Amino acid sequence: DLRNTNRFALGRSGSIECGVDLRREVSTYDNRFGATTDQLGTPTPGVWILRDLSTTTAGAFASLSVEPVKDLIATAGVRVDHFGSSSRTWLSPRLAVMYKVSDLTTLSAAAGLYVQSLPHVILSQSASTSALREPDALHLVLGVGHLLSEDTRLTIEGYWKGSRHLPVDVAQPQLFLLDEIFTGSTFIGNHAALSDAGEAKAYGIEVMLQKKLARDFYGLASLSLGRSQYKALDGVWRDRVFDNRVSFCIEGGYKPNEKWDFSLRWVYGGGVPYTKQGIVQLSAINAGVLDASRVNGERLPAYHSLNVRVDRRFNFDRSSLVVYLSAWNVYDRQNVASYFWNKITASPDTEYQFGMLPILGVEYEF
Repeated sequence: DLRNTNRFALGRSGSIECGVDLRREVSTYDNRFGATTDQLGTPTPGVWILRDLSTTTAGAFASLSVEPVKDLIATAGVRVDHFGSSSRTWLSPRLAVMYKVSDLTTLSAAAGLYVQSLPHVILSQSASTSALREPDALHLVLGVGHLLSEDTRLTIEGYWKGSRHLPVDVAQPQLFLLDEIFTGSTFIGNHAALSDAGEAKAYGIEVMLQKKLARDFYGLASLSLGRSQYKALDGVWRDRVFDNRVSFCIEGGYKPNEKWDFSLRWVYGGGVPYTKQGIVQLSAINAGVLDASRVNGERLPAYHSLNVRVDRRFNFDRSSLVVYLSAWNVYDRQNVASYFWNKITASPDTEYQFGMLPILGVEYEF
């Protein structure tokens, strides 16, 4: 990767930032996929992907930041990207403004278009993938920050993101290809015929309360409420596999002096979507397949866990030693990681995340 960034000050009135970047990626694929049954139970033939793939992406960007009136800062920019894999060029405008209402309160807003190339693991599927358009995403963000005290700040931010031209498999019109590593195996498999008709959207609100270290205590609490959905080739909007809708985290600690630090972290997440599995009704196959009529129609139980930690620091002339004891998932909750097809019992089964886990560690700093 090569990148150049330049910044020019315009006195007190603002600044200009511009630059260029260049990326060259080279990959070699020698992947053999045996004949199998896909996630929906459709037999798929074996294939051997033997291909050398090299792509070049070049970009240029520029932005202007000005203060047209007191306490209002506006930044307008544009980026141009050329993707060698498709020989296409994209123009992406961006705009951001920040207004200081008072010494305690700040308002902000931003909008921008972002474009990126498809990963090589998808481009290598066949020669026809070069015809796929690059995915783009429109981001809209509104926020407000308010200083409650010298060491405590409240931030509220709302967002919306819409994406187009996402890759989907013609043979799996209900599924979202980019989520495959979370629903099927841990890698992108063989997809002979791809389309760029996929869409996705995400929107929500995030609230964060942060307290810096003062009078021995520090902490942070955050709440996120949102939705994340996709639309594949069948035209139906469905929840994505990490759409837990609500997440909450509170963490903090007590530091009475430079030697001791006591901290904890509790997290909660709503249950993420999954698709119920059933057995393939073929005597030669013992496998679970997704119910195509109810893709991501079920949800895992909610997740929550408490971690605690105690640090003891020993300071020397030019170094220090930190000994810590921590415990993850202190109350040993059985959080469900996933449901899967058990080939031994020929029935659905449950995979759990780790239980209570004690950790003893030593760090030497110099």
